[in-house]
Amino acid sequence: MQQLSKSATDVYGTVAEKRSAAGGLLFSGFLHVVLAVVLSLIALSNLNSAPLEPLSAVFDGEGDSGEPLTILEELNAAEISGPLKTTLSDAASVDTALEVSASVQPANVDWAKFGSSEASQASGLGAIEANIQGRVGKAGGRSGEVQFSLSWHSTNDVDLHVIAPSGEHISYQHRRSVCTGELDVDMNVQPESTEPVENVRWLKGTAPNGRYTILIHQFRWRAGQPDDSIELLVKLGDETTIIEQQLSATSPLAIQRFQYVKPGFSASRKAALLNQLTSLQRREESKASGLLETAISMPPSPQRDNVLQRIINQYAHTDASIQAMQELKGDSNKR
Repeated sequence: MQQLSKSATDVYGTVAEKRSAAGGLLFSGFLHVVLAVVLSLIALSNLNSAPLEPLSAVFDGEGDSGEPLTILEELNAAEISGPLKTTLSDAASVDTALEVSASVQPANVDWAKFGSSEASQASGLGAIEANIQGRVGKAGGRSGEVQFSLSWHSTNDVDLHVIAPSGEHISYQHRRSVCTGELDVDMNVQPESTEPVENVRWLKGTAPNGRYTILIHQFRWRAGQPDDSIELLVKLGDETTIIEQQLSATSPLAIQRFQYVKPGFSASRKAALLNQLTSLQRREESKASGLLETAISMPPSPQRDNVLQRIINQYAHTDASIQAMQELKGDSNKR
């Protein structure tokens, strides 16, 4: 019969060799423990220095027939729509820093109207909508599933900014988002028209669910006309709203917020999702406000800029984020 095992002497050698092997094993084990601790510390350091991913509201699934929907607050950017990462070195050139006075305070969120387009609906909707859509078409723009169109009545340069559900900022300096939103009309960079329009749209079937924040900025006034009456057309699926406002040299920024859930959900499911979005907005407003207070209390410095940039990246739809843009712009003007 073939021998199936070796003797103890064959395997381990002499007693002295056994002790030497045991010592080697203990030393090897100790080295492994030390190496594991070092690698853990390195990983923790990298985690702390990693760029922050934005808090976002994005739905999974396709209507009531799909998978259950959830609000995903800490979603990897690649899994949603790859929001624009604005670095500190870009803050002065990318319109994440709106060119408005740092003393201009953004309006507080009107929770009674948040996500409710009907609350701000103007009279004469049909005629105003037809006029705006006519301007969009004449300028080469397109309507969409979700559409925001701005019209005014002077040669002033008024800019339309849209923050998409992912937190990506669409404007004249970043005209097309990864989630396929596009600023396809941008007028009066030169005083070309007294019937100007700007248009941001997502074509049919491409608009993401979630929150949309609209910033309207009177960038430049001309010919002694500092005031502008503006109309904002808001198209969210089958619902269309017109909002009328005034801008001026002393109040150049208007803010509107909307929620969008694609058609195909039951009324109860849609209401539940909109309530989740509203709750998310409240939580983000609270967290971002605390960070903003911390930043404002700091002297101008890279550390202060980092806190402000964190607010913009992580809480893009909040009032604090809008003020952080203004603060960054004010800091860059001082340096």
